[in-house]
Amino acid sequence: MYDFIGDIHGYADNLENLLSALGYKEIDGIYQHPERKAFFVGDFIDRGQKIKRTLEIVKSMVDNGKAKAVIGNHEFNYICLNLYKGETPLREHSTKNMDQVKATTSQLKGIETLYLDWFKTLPLWYEEDSFRVVHACWEQEQIDILKKYTNASNALCENSLMEHYQEGSELFEAIEVVLKGPEEPILKPEKDTDGTLRHKHRVTWWKTSYKKDQRPVFFGHYRSNILEQFYNALCIDFGVDNDNGCIGAYSFNGEQALNPEMIKEK
Repeated sequence: MYDFIGDIHGYADNLENLLSALGYKEIDGIYQHPERKAFFVGDFIDRGQKIKRTLEIVKSMVDNGKAKAVIGNHEFNYICLNLYKGETPLREHSTKNMDQVKATTSQLKGIETLYLDWFKTLPLWYEEDSFRVVHACWEQEQIDILKKYTNASNALCENSLMEHYQEGSELFEAIEVVLKGPEEPILKPEKDTDGTLRHKHRVTWWKTSYKKDQRPVFFGHYRSNILEQFYNALCIDFGVDNDNGCIGAYSFNGEQALNPEMIKEK
């Protein structure tokens, strides 16, 4: 089955330690397991000092059938910063937005196109009979909207982005929910871990809209190890945003009630 692996953000050393702990070995430059596959929930870039190495590991595993992956909001943002309608990028080149990708831009200099093209092939969501995977939020209504704009692999079509992606559109709103999660206003603005002043906070959607009888869903994004067996949903983003952080994983064997003993972190 699969080892679901949380947000990496350029911390390749943590990733390699985790893969080793899970029983993966690097053979001919590709991490692989004799019986299992890894499944990455997105957010490979930004923050860490080994973004290029992280992408080399993940992409080689996916390309060679040793892993699967969905796209994270950081990869999607990076795509939009590099797609233009005329002279206008799909994502504003504000100081905040450019600072967020500063490490990625620096470390991928000269090979940006290789990874931008790969990011565009990654699905926004994935599901099999026994599980679901999404970067931030499984909301069926929004996923059904995205099906109108994605290909057979659930990846966004560039033409759809260029023609339909703008604030206020149904495509924009669906991507916001699926890749960033639903939000609601707060009375007192507060700074997030990146220092950005927020006027909304993230909603724990799995407590209100995901039911026990639905197949397990694995997601990242929320920077906490949340095992909600009642809701059958698992956040495996353990907040790897500094050298002391860690990457989380869940070893899944088809069980329909998630087991905290199957969580690992490095």
